[in-house]
Amino acid sequence: MKDISVLLVEDDRDLRQAITACLLPLGARIDPVNSIPDARCRFQRTAPNLLILDPIAQTEDVLSFLSELDSLGIDTIVVTDQADAANCIDFFQRGVLDVIPKPLDMRELALRVARFYKPKRNTTIPTQVEMPCGAAVLDITTRSLRNGHKKQIALTGSEFRLLYLLIQTEARVVDRQEIARTVMGQGQEAMSRSIDVMISKLRRKLEDIGSERHIRSVRSEGYMLIGDERATQRHRRTSSLTHESRDLVSTT
Repeated sequence: MKDISVLLVEDDRDLRQAITACLLPLGARIDPVNSIPDARCRFQRTAPNLLILDPIAQTEDVLSFLSELDSLGIDTIVVTDQADAANCIDFFQRGVLDVIPKPLDMRELALRVARFYKPKRNTTIPTQVEMPCGAAVLDITTRSLRNGHKKQIALTGSEFRLLYLLIQTEARVVDRQEIARTVMGQGQEAMSRSIDVMISKLRRKLEDIGSERHIRSVRSEGYMLIGDERATQRHRRTSSLTHESRDLVSTT
């Protein structure tokens, strides 16, 4: 984790110091702040790889802030004493990577953070700058989806690793266990809900960028990246019309 920067948003000074002391041995760069406004000032200058947020004493709209982080492609872990199912679903729907209940076990926190950022066996960053993804490209440098030079959509770290994996294995089913292991760094049981949310958000981003690729669910098996069937049908209709036009020209 030597190249990972962590922005820690925690208003409790003692807990802030304890979390910092817990993560420093991992080799990460820790930047502790008190509040969401302080965090926003920091990441507007330099975006972190990971933001850890304790929402309990924050006065701003936490869910809107999480959505903002997701749109910027910043991974987020929430630590909270309100980790019930309803709150966790709200967090995951806004792109949160993990929710860790309080009181915190510092060893568990360190292990969870380290697992997300350990080297992934099957998702090594490629040497090429771009990877084709239908009508769009996956930009390796910025970790974003781009359609020409007109539009760009940021991806979170997990979304980037997932899309890279699906592009590598296009037209092959990738099971949930493989996604949990190689993309999320954890077992399927622990990350099942996170996978569902991540797939849903990545589908929307592929559609928004006009990729003409989409993620198909294969019942009881997993997911696969395939061409847009509607685009294929449009292409077939266009080709058919072109051939018909040529036939008409040749007979006149």
